[in-house]
Amino acid sequence: MKNQIAIVGLAILMACFVLADKTIDWGFLFLNEPTSPSSQLSFTTLSLGGMVSLNFDDGYASAYQNGWPIIKASGLPSTHYIITNYLGRTGYMTGEEVLEMEKAGAEIGAHSRTHPHLAQIDKYDLPWQITGSREDLLKLGVKKVETFAYPYGSENELVIKAVEKAGFSGARAFDIGLNDGLTDKYRFHRWGVL
Repeated sequence: MKNQIAIVGLAILMACFVLADKTIDWGFLFLNEPTSPSSQLSFTTLSLGGMVSLNFDDGYASAYQNGWPIIKASGLPSTHYIITNYLGRTGYMTGEEVLEMEKAGAEIGAHSRTHPHLAQIDKYDLPWQITGSREDLLKLGVKKVETFAYPYGSENELVIKAVEKAGFSGARAFDIGLNDGLTDKYRFHRWGVL
């Protein structure tokens, strides 16, 4: 399936937009009230010259319970950005669930320890939030924590420097847009789907 991607939807409309050779390819799929995620999967394959990343923020339990079975069954790559101090709380994933997803092929990224507006906190607290969240995931047993997602998209030059210093190879911002080879790797754009 080189240069192709399966686009999956479950009782919601999902849209994927990709910049490929300066053109935008896109696709939609809608499933009507499926009763079982594993038995009701449906795929549409588009020939694309780019890549789509499916990201889930915060580490909500619903992303594991409802989204993960679909992603896993489809074989699509995904990244789950985890608020580390919320692990195990009501409504959030457990550490075991995070490790299970990583073992099955999902990327696990950091999303801070407590989900603050990073551009508004004291510069001395940034390492605790940013480096600390990476360290928490590594101590949990996650093998690689390479990317970070800014909570609320709150970032500035000081925050970006702290993310880079923490050892992250890239970070996802909050602004809507497509990425190409010129996109700042610490300000990757996203296209939200609700």
